[in-house]
Amino acid sequence: MSREHSEEETEFVHHLKWERSHYLLEGERFIPCVYEGVEALPEGFNTIVIRLDGQLESAMDWAKPLQEAEATPHKILWKLDLGLFSRLKFPLENEMQFQSLGIALTHFRDHIWPRVAQKSLGVVLYEGGIDFTRGFPGEIDWSATKAAQQNACAAACVEYLGMLQDFLSDLIPVFVMLDAYHILDEVQQLRLLNPERWHQFHVILRNTHLPLGQMAWEGDGASGFVSLFARKTPPYLAPSIGLCIPFGDHFSADCLQELQNGLKRLTESNQPYRLIAESFLTTEWDGIDYLLFSPAGLSSQGKRKLAGFCAAGGVPVSLGLNLLGLPGELSIEKLVEIDTYSSVLHDK
Repeated sequence: MSREHSEEETEFVHHLKWERSHYLLEGERFIPCVYEGVEALPEGFNTIVIRLDGQLESAMDWAKPLQEAEATPHKILWKLDLGLFSRLKFPLENEMQFQSLGIALTHFRDHIWPRVAQKSLGVVLYEGGIDFTRGFPGEIDWSATKAAQQNACAAACVEYLGMLQDFLSDLIPVFVMLDAYHILDEVQQLRLLNPERWHQFHVILRNTHLPLGQMAWEGDGASGFVSLFARKTPPYLAPSIGLCIPFGDHFSADCLQELQNGLKRLTESNQPYRLIAESFLTTEWDGIDYLLFSPAGLSSQGKRKLAGFCAAGGVPVSLGLNLLGLPGELSIEKLVEIDTYSSVLHDK
């Protein structure tokens, strides 16, 4: 459903880009401080939210929001309410529903975005929890474990979001606001928030300590925040420690235990670290000196990538009982003996 862009349309290219630690807007560093309220923009914010109703029964009378957008001197984050997912009237497989939502997205693409692109950050298509089993519009395998149910429903919903995104121009940044409130297990949060799954979206996170989101939702964030109250934007601390997230479904019981061990040590260290999906290792290991990984969750391709990480001067750190024999490989126990990192990864 993606299409070529006309010369007129490319005049409205937004140029909002994510550069791992920060956003670039028109080539300049930009920290979005987004106000979710409806009053005049308070001090400490630089971006307003404008909401549009795009649900099945909506008349899509968006003239008033468009007038507000054209009049404001501030940046805009659009929220397009499609009823995703618990308020959908039909299962995800319903073609009529899908096409109707596509009409709302197409209308936004053709009649709203070109008028205000230069002051708009992008559009939020989903705002809600990461436990998609809650109100899931479809069948759930109740014989599976709760974690398996959550993973299956998350995969279906992210796929659906990706198909809806195709109705938009790829010049329009798409955001998702994800709340991990109902998922207490950090390893399960890690599985549901795997950047391999969400890589095509700008992610705004709430109720998790995992360094996965690009912005914070009702929290302090070095890269920006969305909130009713002004938050802090502390300086970004570039981490030298990374944790590799297994590819796809490579999450065996042993792998989960090894990841739990790694997350525990990293959390207790109170030091910055970066979570990197195995799929993106070669493009995202810049600046990483020590890369923790689960041998039980590593694919054969991942092992080759780790060998490349070693060749680039990095040190792989195994969270398992046995080493893989990679050049310079350390066990997690050996790493804590290194003076530089003994205080960082010491098991309290």
